[in-house]
Amino acid sequence: MDRDSNALWWAGTVVPYASKRSAEMVADRLRLELRQAGIIHDIKSNAIEKAKLAAELKAREFARGRPYTQREEIEADVIDLANVWVYVYLPQDKDKVRNIVTEAFNIRGDIGEKLEDPDLCTEYYWVSLEGEQEEDQEPPTRLVEIQVVTDKGDRQFQASHEVAAFLHKLAKIKGRRETDCGDARLLWEVLQILGSNRHRDLRNLMLGLDMSNALASDFSRKADAFAPLKLSLATYVTDSITRLQYGRDKMLEIAHVEGGDHESNRERYRMRVLRDTFIWLADLYPWGDGTGSMLFHDLDISMANLQRKRVRWLDSLEAKSFYEGEQQLLPHEEGKNIAKLWAMFVRHTQLPAQYSFNLARLDVKGPTPPNWAYFHRAITGLVYDQPKDEQG
Repeated sequence: MDRDSNALWWAGTVVPYASKRSAEMVADRLRLELRQAGIIHDIKSNAIEKAKLAAELKAREFARGRPYTQREEIEADVIDLANVWVYVYLPQDKDKVRNIVTEAFNIRGDIGEKLEDPDLCTEYYWVSLEGEQEEDQEPPTRLVEIQVVTDKGDRQFQASHEVAAFLHKLAKIKGRRETDCGDARLLWEVLQILGSNRHRDLRNLMLGLDMSNALASDFSRKADAFAPLKLSLATYVTDSITRLQYGRDKMLEIAHVEGGDHESNRERYRMRVLRDTFIWLADLYPWGDGTGSMLFHDLDISMANLQRKRVRWLDSLEAKSFYEGEQQLLPHEEGKNIAKLWAMFVRHTQLPAQYSFNLARLDVKGPTPPNWAYFHRAITGLVYDQPKDEQG
């Protein structure tokens, strides 16, 4: 029998051993046990198809230098071809998972362990379902490899696409099925600003969020409040982080560093935050979609027009001259412009305004760092394209 025929014949012979069903049965049993134990995990099963198995056997025959003649030879050589992979999110659950595996299955041989990097540890078990065979039975039937991966989560995200992939994976665990979690660039930047750019930081945060599809969930409530903006998962998580205590603490730290002890520097800090807030608002919401109404939500027409005048002043040469340090002090009335705009955002009840204000207070730069030219373009639709009777 030539090598191709030999490999194909053995592939047909060992398909019951390396079958998809064997791996699925082990995965189903393990999934049930892990769920009942409340262990947060991902699990998937894998078994090689007959055609691919034949090709794999042919390659392994070539590597070993002689054809297979005994079933036992193949069973020893292809033990990795039917497996169940389990990713355990919380490293403290490692011992619980080990106990579950050893109690639910017949374990053959020793438990293997491999440290893939300082974060990831994989344990290997070779098992059959309880009651299918005696421990000493040879050859083993329906033998399946279980790989249990535990992750300390100390490594940092190196790019926004890594954050997006991690969001997608955790969202699935939390019961969401989005294929697109949104642009994660701002979230990645916020994580870096807060010193929380490790996998376990984001993991621990997300596991504590109520992001289910239920109408009463925190995600659903915020999605309604962000309308007409479609609230992505990335935006939801970013907003949630800015509202945590360590997010607030970082805002105060930045305010102190930028503003210091001098009133003129504090006014410049507030100008920078106000400028960036309007830029973020315009970036998130076109003004024509009701953003102006949202921004001046609690104000009557006359007060809204006063605030528009203050925004136009912030765009003036005089304001920029003070911000750049060419003018050392602001007259009292101009200082009131800053104070009134600042107070509007501090007391604002609308989530999009709060979100934009918090991004600015954290000095989030985004793909295009904010500047005064960007600010002018951002506010044009709000304060320069209004009907004359509204501009006052």
